Amino acid sequence: MQAILVQGLGFGDEGKAGVTESLVKKTKAKFVVRFNGGLQAGHNIVLEDGFSHCFSQFGSGTLSGANTYLSKYMMFDPLSCMKEAEHLQSRISDIYKTLYIDPEAPIVTPYHRVLNREREKGRGKDNHGSVGLGIGELAGDILFNSNLVIRAKDLKDDKILRKKLYTIRALKADQVKDLGGELDFFENEDVLGQCLYRYLKFVDTGVNLEGRSIKELFKESETLIFEGAQGVLLDQWHGFYPNVTWSDCTFN
Repeated sequence: MQAILVQGLGFGDEGKAGVTESLVKKTKAKFVVRFNGGLQAGHNIVLEDGFSHCFSQFGSGTLSGANTYLSKYMMFDPLSCMKEAEHLQSRISDIYKTLYIDPEAPIVTPYHRVLNREREKGRGKDNHGSVGLGIGELAGDILFNSNLVIRAKDLKDDKILRKKLYTIRALKADQVKDLGGELDFFENEDVLGQCLYRYLKFVDTGVNLEGRSIKELFKESETLIFEGAQGVLLDQWHGFYPNVTWSDCTFN
């Protein structure tokens, strides 16, 4: 039984995807565990036949036969995941069956994205270099508003999901208003309705939202590959502020 941890020691783009895929092939690992960061990751794999994919939330060992496990520290976006899955389905028809998500994994919503972009736009020349995918906004909620964070397990409970999404919308609308931003997106009921509809559609894909402990994963796979995101020099504690990510980029 062994765990192999892959993480970059720079600013990202160190080749983590290729290393992860190579390790999956060598060890026959059945699971790649994404243990930090979120959908802002861009891990590229190009196969010998020319097929390429930029892995954002699925593990980089997917095309080599490994399942993906998203831990409770991975900030997850079901809407972006479905877009990524569409591309992978040309190679793996039952792609959603390869994805396992910890019930406590926090969900990035469209409202986090919009607030993120408004905040970065307001910084002008002092911008932080954000990719605008809502990671920092969700990380802040996890620290200061943890009770309203949507977790993967909430996607299966329509009542809780609706309550939290409405609350998040109201909170982010207030924050955007404080920044002097436009409120059209937050006041559009169609946006919220479509978000709820697509979340429920994601649940119906067959993805595993029950989660498993690492001990349980080891019962199925002699080796687990832990695939990190970003690099240590972008870490919120070890990087160079303000050009950091609100994520732990170490092995913690």
